[in-house]
Amino acid sequence: MNREDSNEVERMILEAKLETAETRLKIFFTVAGALLGVFGILIPLILAINSSSQIDKSIVRVDQAIERMEQSFKELAGTQLRRPEIECYFKGKSLTDAVLNLKQHESVAFEIKNRGDAMATNIRLHLYIAEEKGIDRNAIETDGLSYFYS
Repeated sequence: MNREDSNEVERMILEAKLETAETRLKIFFTVAGALLGVFGILIPLILAINSSSQIDKSIVRVDQAIERMEQSFKELAGTQLRRPEIECYFKGKSLTDAVLNLKQHESVAFEIKNRGDAMATNIRLHLYIAEEKGIDRNAIETDGLSYFYS
């Protein structure tokens, strides 16, 4: 029986070693899975969030640089690129390519506005006038004022 007892003890020792090896293998795979989860998912996620905030900061810096360059361009260009934009109005309406029908004794007041970004110096206003055939070409007296049509 001594031999059977020693075989039984050896078998029990081998089973204990096998169970220990299986337990160690399970622990190893659990730890490896956890490390893979941390290093494979969480760290890239954190790095992606960090890089997107850096990209946002870079975009803001680029926008600020563009604004500074535009301001510098405006200062350097000065008045070279500025143009006046003259508009003529009659009773609040633009006269560009317009036809006015005025009554014989109607007073006329035009409004000229500069909508451009430069000062206008020599303004020329061309008015083309056509008379109706029934108007007398002689002087008309009203209220002591003389109007001459020619």
